[in-house]
Amino acid sequence: NTLIGAIVITQKRWGEAPCATSRSSVQEVREKVLGNMASMERCKSGVGSEPFGVDPTFLPASKLYNGRVRPRDWYTEDEFASEQVPYGFFPISHFQHEGTARDGSDFNIYLDSRMTTAQAGRAIDYLEQGFFSDNLTAAIEIRFLMYNPDLDAIADITIIVGMTEGGATHTSYTIMSMALDDFIDSTSN
Repeated sequence: NTLIGAIVITQKRWGEAPCATSRSSVQEVREKVLGNMASMERCKSGVGSEPFGVDPTFLPASKLYNGRVRPRDWYTEDEFASEQVPYGFFPISHFQHEGTARDGSDFNIYLDSRMTTAQAGRAIDYLEQGFFSDNLTAAIEIRFLMYNPDLDAIADITIIVGMTEGGATHTSYTIMSMALDDFIDSTSN
């Protein structure tokens, strides 16, 4: 089997909002103990489209760290997660194959089929050390196209890993295969 094109990894994220809690004696105790931090508590809400994670190229503890590269040469001021480190992942607006625009809340990673093993390893390291998956990850979709020359067939493969609020995962997949002979006109010979 041969990979055609890229492996596309798409993350769907939860949005964040202040937690809506009813006034209770528990809430009053929390406010006394936590002070201002109690009002900063965030809960999952809707769809997330804000940049997240970090670019590990600028984290001294990362094996991808490169002290010779200056982040402000590559990122604008609004693309920083902190004073020194830029975000690692940004939403992408694009068009689906049906021709309808998505809302800009997809976070896509492309692993090209022409990558060497070392390049693919660095890309996976970037995802891990840049915190691609976190507590606001709702689902990760992995999609790729394979070609089998022995059967002269292609397969469109999609794997979806959904995350529950408790941290468990649930996985589903679809495989749509097509024989290329079905698309060749036998009368053209």
